[in-house]
Formats: sequence, structure tokens, C-alpha cells
Amino acid sequence: MSMIDCSAVENAGTGVLTKGSVQASSWKPTEPYADLWATLFPAKPSPELHDSPTSPIIRSNLSARKLVKIGGLTLQATSDLRNHLRLDTKSGILEIYHHTSVLKEHLYETRDHPDACGNLPRELALETLNTIYTILFPFADIGSQSILRKLIRKGGFDTDCRRSASTAYRRPDEDQLVFKYWGARLMDLYDEVDDPTPRGYFERWLQRRSGARYVMMATLVGVGIAIVLGMLGLAVGIFQAWVAYQQWQHPVST
Repeated sequence: MSMIDCSAVENAGTGVLTKGSVQASSWKPTEPYADLWATLFPAKPSPELHDSPTSPIIRSNLSARKLVKIGGLTLQATSDLRNHLRLDTKSGILEIYHHTSVLKEHLYETRDHPDACGNLPRELALETLNTIYTILFPFADIGSQSILRKLIRKGGFDTDCRRSASTAYRRPDEDQLVFKYWGARLMDLYDEVDDPTPRGYFERWLQRRSGARYVMMATLVGVGIAIVLGMLGLAVGIFQAWVAYQQWQHPVST
């Protein structure tokens, strides 16, 4: 119902919402359901994403198209809400919670019944949907939408990921979100796009020898091109010399 693995909660070996941390939690028999969510998803607003002049730039750089092409990431579906936007920097796999229809059902249930029990916190559900519909796969971004269609067709993503219709489940006063649940992970993704982690052998080799690995990569590419052009020029020069020698050996009378 809540789309979290309770057994995994008790034996968690990785961070809940903090990259690289270790935070284990268990749902105790005397612990209220609401308190469980507060433990699993601690609120920590990220002003860089909603209260900063650079927030539009940051959000625009978090589209699926840029995460794949610039960050070199692989998008993978997850059915555990706690793993949403979890990035494995070593493998380059970004997990995305894709059951948008489940989140919407929780929101439908509590839209006109604020005291309904057994549902996800509204702000958590809304924020998760926002990361999918407006940040990762904005409708105006043709490239990101193409990636989403491929993920639905081959990656097992919920087909509902392409249907927003937020007015059906959103309250009038829920237009502004502060990203207090997923803000930290979104900023981690932004840092990854800004400075991608080297994963291939060649990129790791460059990083071990230079902090500015892309400068060295560009230099090596330039040297390689210069060598190729030099060899082509040498070949052309040899051919021209051979043609001149043949003309000298076998002059053509006019």
C-alpha cells in the first residue's frame, strides 16, 4: 500500500535520502504510521530549487535528456519509493519510482478528506510526481519524452508516467513545492551533470593524472588529429613527388 519494503526498512544498509549515508530504521509495534514516514523521509528544504535566481537553470539541467547525454546515466525503474532518485555513481544507474498511478490514488483519496488514514503524505506524493512530470520528463522537452517512451516500452515504466492532469488530484493551495524530500538528491544529480563521474577506463585514467580531465582529453584528441593530418599531408607530399619523378622520367611531348 505504501510502496516501501518494510523488511528492507529494518535491515537498511544504505542511506534513506542522504547520498552515501548509513541510516537503518524499523517500524516498531508502538510507532504510529505517520511517525514512520517522518523517520523514512526527513524533511530538509532545498532553497536552491525554489527560492534562488538560479533555480530555473538547475531544474532545466535535470531533464532526462541531459542526465543521459551529459551525465552518462542509465535510468532504471524502482518499485520502492525510498529509492526514488537514488544514484549509484559507480555504475551510473539512476533509480526512478515510476508508479505514478499509485501516487495519484493516494492524492485522490485525501484531496477532499484530509484526515484519511493509511495514505502517503500529500506533499511527498506531489513532490515525487513533480520530479517526474516537470523536472525529469517535462512535456516540452522532446528528447526527454522520447527517453520516457523508450523506458515505458522497454524498461517496464508505468504508462501513466505520460499522463499528468494534476488538476484532478491537486488542491488549489498546492501550486508551490519546496522540494523538502527530494531536494538533496536533485542537487546531487545536478552536481553529477555539472561534473560527471568518470566511469570508463579512459576517463578514469585521465582523472588520475589531471583534475581537469576534459582539458587533457581535448588536448589528446587535438594531438591525435594533428598526427593524422600530418600523416595525410606526408602521404600527399610523397604522391606528388612520385608524380613529378614520373613526369621527369617520362616526359610527354606536345
